[in-house]
Amino acid sequence: MHESKVAEYVYEIVEETVKEDPDLQNRKITQLIFKLSKPYTVYPDSFCFYFEELIKGTFLEGTNLEFEEFEEDESEKGFFLASIEVEDPE
Repeated sequence: MHESKVAEYVYEIVEETVKEDPDLQNRKITQLIFKLSKPYTVYPDSFCFYFEELIKGTFLEGTNLEFEEFEEDESEKGFFLASIEVEDPE
C-alpha cells in the first residue's frame, strides 16, 4: 500500500523537475524509466496502478512507465527514477 505514497512522491519530483528544467518545459513527457533491485521495495504492478490513477487528467497522462532491474551493490539499491524521456521537438 505504500506504493500510493511513492507514486505521489514521484509525481511531485517529476512536476518539480519539469518546472525547473527549461529543456523539459512545454514538451510532452513520453516515458519515465525506473530502476529497481531485488528484493523489491516497490512492486511495479502496484506502483503502476496507483501512478496511472494519479496522473489521469494531468500533464503526465499517457506517459509510459518502464522498469529495469539491476543487481544491487553498495552504491545503488532500491527503487529510483532513472530517466525522464520527452518527445523530440518539432
